[in-house]
Amino acid sequence: MERALEAVRHEFVATRGEAAWSVWRGFLPGSAAAPSMSLAAEALGVGEGSARSEVHRLQNRCREALRRELIGTVASPEDLDDEIAYLGRALQGARAAGHGRSPVAPMSKQPVER
Repeated sequence: MERALEAVRHEFVATRGEAAWSVWRGFLPGSAAAPSMSLAAEALGVGEGSARSEVHRLQNRCREALRRELIGTVASPEDLDDEIAYLGRALQGARAAGHGRSPVAPMSKQPVER
């Protein structure tokens, strides 16, 4: 997960800057608490609708980066969704046990039992 987030951060900072990353990072998995969307939009000088779109795009980039990281850990590409679902359940379990916010939002559309 860390490598995926770092890849997204590197790409984002190169095009949008560190200040924008520090605001938008709060909306990504693994953050302690998401900031107010309206405050984030105001801080960056964009409308709230634009802010929501930016967060959505950034979350999608994180999901894709995670998929790229995990593809090498499974026997076949068909196993990737199962692996992502398993990882999401494991991290949600850690969160429920009081070990902080899960660094991964659920990635697959249907949970798959392992």
